[in-house]
Amino acid sequence: MASTKIFAKSTKVEIQQAAFECLVSICSYKNLRLSLDLEEIIHITKRALNDEDIVALQAIEFWSSLCETEIKTKKDRKMRINDYKDQGLNHINAVVPDLIILLWGTLERREDKALGVVMAGGTCLHLLALLVEDRVVNSVMPFLFNSTKAP
Repeated sequence: MASTKIFAKSTKVEIQQAAFECLVSICSYKNLRLSLDLEEIIHITKRALNDEDIVALQAIEFWSSLCETEIKTKKDRKMRINDYKDQGLNHINAVVPDLIILLWGTLERREDKALGVVMAGGTCLHLLALLVEDRVVNSVMPFLFNSTKAP
């Protein structure tokens, strides 16, 4: 996918932001969505979340858009989660654990300037949970236990 290659080669914030904007647009096209290399996008998302907030926000927007589109597809077809899996539309499942780790990291950002990233990360985690339902539990529990331990 050209957008991921452009992002990987660029160090300019504007180009990185535009690359993720292209990926967000692709999310609305089912055939293109299924051809996305989500493993590669996880890799560039990791880099983006450590970059400027504008790039981090656009990376989170990609995942949020993907989740929203897949949730809509699932609802439109009135599918239960197992039917959804059987239809081959759950290409996001393979990256759920990695995505949760990245998004959870956004929630741990404490700087005032990163508030938008924190809120976007939380919203994206919510959308991911709506999409994959119970499959999110095993990936989230270690973070919850570590976050609630007494000091």
